[in-house]
Amino acid sequence: MSLVKYEILNAVVEYGSLTKAAEALNITQSAVSHAIASLETECGFSLLNRGRSGVRLTAEGERILGYTREILRWTELMNQEISLIRGAEIGTVRIGTFASVSTQWLPGILKQFRLGHPGIEIKLWEGDYAEIEGWLAGGAIDLGFLSLGDSITKRQDDVHPASGTSTRYGEVCLI
Repeated sequence: MSLVKYEILNAVVEYGSLTKAAEALNITQSAVSHAIASLETECGFSLLNRGRSGVRLTAEGERILGYTREILRWTELMNQEISLIRGAEIGTVRIGTFASVSTQWLPGILKQFRLGHPGIEIKLWEGDYAEIEGWLAGGAIDLGFLSLGDSITKRQDDVHPASGTSTRYGEVCLI
């Protein structure tokens, strides 16, 4: 098992298609297929159901995806920490949003953010409130735009390994 295979699995699930995942990762569709097949062989069971409408996780794949996302998240955090030690600021922030926020609020906010943090990549995931809440709960995104009446529950506290500090997910108010 390797990080590359986890990244490929995550992309396939994110895009719902082997071909779209391959395009997003700048690799061939064949490479994506081989990586998924290899991961399935290593696991000893199928991770994806393939069909005309795309791919969907099997029940076993659902159980594994959370772990692969956590591994990828912790790898990202470690790489960010290494970069900070070296004096650089890098990373990826995944934001769950809906179309009106993406078109009305975020362009100006992201432009300002990128000026101050050029090494941080921003990935936007557009969906409805239920999808955004699901992505937050599943760890697919780092933050999301929801209405004040929505509730978010997180699986557990995040503990920063270097400082030992705990961060609880709660309410964030943007003005």
